[in-house]
Amino acid sequence: MKLTTTTRYGLKMFLAIGIFFMCVYLAGYTHISELRLLNILIVLYFSNQLVKTNYIENEDCGYIENISSLFLANLINVLLCVIGFSIFITAIDSSYLEVLQNGILWMQAETLSQMMFVLLIEGLSSAVIISFGMMQYWKNYKRVHKKVYASEVK
Repeated sequence: MKLTTTTRYGLKMFLAIGIFFMCVYLAGYTHISELRLLNILIVLYFSNQLVKTNYIENEDCGYIENISSLFLANLINVLLCVIGFSIFITAIDSSYLEVLQNGILWMQAETLSQMMFVLLIEGLSSAVIISFGMMQYWKNYKRVHKKVYASEVK
């Protein structure tokens, strides 16, 4: 079965974020809540690569197609991250909930379902902001640069 470009990039984002958080967990830096904010760099990188790929693979790809592709890839990432988070908490380390409750992002979320809801809302809002911001950056893309970007996308 062949996956679409959007799905592939959503899965790549999820895997990269999963590897990042697993490295933070294994290194013992889970108490540093600011490290959790670095996942935005991963999402920005893969979102940028998705837009480049869309422009290269499809000559007729416009603003609406690209922003919907970006949002769908980010949505896939968010949903998989919420599922991965719940699996991690229930199967690997339930004491991690206490670490997260002391973080700056979780406010008054005390249970796993509340934290999953917060993660979902934060992820969806970030997906909208990143998708829109990335398309604002790329809206003046000129197709004459296609060869330059084609060599970067793999």
